[in-house]
Amino acid sequence: MTRQTAGATSLDFDLTGRVAVVTGASSGIGAAIAKALAASGTRVVATGRNKERLQKVSGEIAAAGGEAVSIEAELTDANGADHIINTALNYFGGLDILVPCAGIFIPATFADTTLEELDKQIDINLRSAFLLSKAALPCLKPGSSIIFVTSTTARTGFANTAAYAASKGALDALMRVMAVELASRDISVNAVSPGWTATPMNERLRADAAVVDAAIASTPAGRLAIPEDIAPAVVFLASPAARFVQGLILTVEGGYPSLPDVIRRSEAVA
Repeated sequence: MTRQTAGATSLDFDLTGRVAVVTGASSGIGAAIAKALAASGTRVVATGRNKERLQKVSGEIAAAGGEAVSIEAELTDANGADHIINTALNYFGGLDILVPCAGIFIPATFADTTLEELDKQIDINLRSAFLLSKAALPCLKPGSSIIFVTSTTARTGFANTAAYAASKGALDALMRVMAVELASRDISVNAVSPGWTATPMNERLRADAAVVDAAIASTPAGRLAIPEDIAPAVVFLASPAARFVQGLILTVEGGYPSLPDVIRRSEAVA
């Protein structure tokens, strides 16, 4: 489906008939994105490492009248990426939307971060997105979209996030280069940047009431985000309504980075 050209005036958020691959879809932001895309008419390939939780997500999509298939896959090697893309082609006959959302966070100061911890976060947060995008590229037609899920930590220096922030910062840079290179093919490449969002990935941090209180105090919106706050931004970027949006980091942070002197000291991560 080609995006509308210059001069078009209709506002189109409908994704009926499109096919999306969403990684990290077994819980948190990835699950919310998969459900939101399905609610907008997209047929979804939901991928992750937890078979039971993936089946729960695809079951909820089906119960709401949507279409989804869930598959377990290893995201950090080329064979796993090829398997994911081939599943989309085999089940639904194409691919229009790619959302690499799988992520991992290991909190540690720079001094305490091990090389193994750095490599693990680079592998999941950056390498898997790179490999999946490479595997998907031959299948993406004009009007398709790639939407990365990055983080406030990529642009604001939070304590105890050295490796995670580095991986997300690299993802931002990759997105910008891909946006420039793929624009002539009418493939949009953008990113959504969540702020402090309550997800299973940061459950251990949220067990500390002081950390949560500090995050809320630093957020003008007055609360943490939930995954369902993030997902609509992905739907927008995937839709024809975003036909001239390219290379954007769309922040969904409740105003969170507006108080950098306060939040820089907090252990916060999407």
